[in-house]
Order: sequence, then C-alpha cells, then structure tokens
Amino acid sequence: MDSLFAQNQKMVAISWRAAARKAENVSPLFKLKDFLGYFPMLPKKNRILRAKFPNKQKGIRFFSPLFSLSVYKTEAVNITVSVVVSKKTAKSAVERNLIRRRIYTAVTPFIKGISSSIQMVFYPKYEVATTKTPVIKAEIEKILRHAKLLP
Repeated sequence: MDSLFAQNQKMVAISWRAAARKAENVSPLFKLKDFLGYFPMLPKKNRILRAKFPNKQKGIRFFSPLFSLSVYKTEAVNITVSVVVSKKTAKSAVERNLIRRRIYTAVTPFIKGISSSIQMVFYPKYEVATTKTPVIKAEIEKILRHAKLLP
C-alpha cells in the first residue's frame, strides 16, 4: 500500500514539473486564458454571421503592414466584425484561431467609438502570428483612424 502511494506521489510531481516547463513557453494570450478561464472575445452580436457575410458587395479597402481591412455599409444597427485567416497566413487551425481571437480581442474596445452602421472584415497577413496583442491593437486603432471610423 505504501509503495503504491509513493509511486502515485512521484507521478504527480513529474507531471507538475512538465506542466510548469510547458507554461514557460506559452504565449501571454494563453496565460490570460488561464487567468480568466476564456479568451476575451468580441460579443456575438458584433460578429458577422456566415449568412450575412458581405461576399458580393463592394467595400472600401484599407491596408496596413499587419492586415487589410474591408469596410461595408449596412442598414443594421450593430457594428459587425469578422476576421478571415487563410491557410496561406497560418497552416494549422490552432494558429488561425489564435490569430482570429487576438484580432477580436484587440478590436473590441474600439466598437463603442464607431458611430456609423458598418461591417468590417479583417484579412491578417502572416506577420500577425508573431506580433504581440498590444501592437495589433495599436495597428487596428491606426487603420480605423485612417478609415475615418474613429475620431
């Protein structure tokens, strides 16, 4: 009985050390997820649904070193946002979803400052995968000011 208990304690200690080693190499966004229990994302009412995606409309495009932004006028009351990450930008689905969450997180504070009813679609470039979230947030603010969506 004592030896079984000792083996169990040893296994727990080994798994704890392995988890601590992995935690050192984790991105800050995953640490935030562990702290909050979720990624802080854009509310669902502000996301573009697949059925309402503006694929046949003509919009205005704005370019940045990290992504391009397409802006479409709508009659909807809410401002809606979508992020399209291609396989050319990030090969694995995990990376694409991480990029998508980072941009949704970065654009959330600016939604309240936009007065017109529009749809925004972000197309990130491959440099976004290695960029920190505060830099992405600053670039989004810059491109929204260039688009004259923010004062």
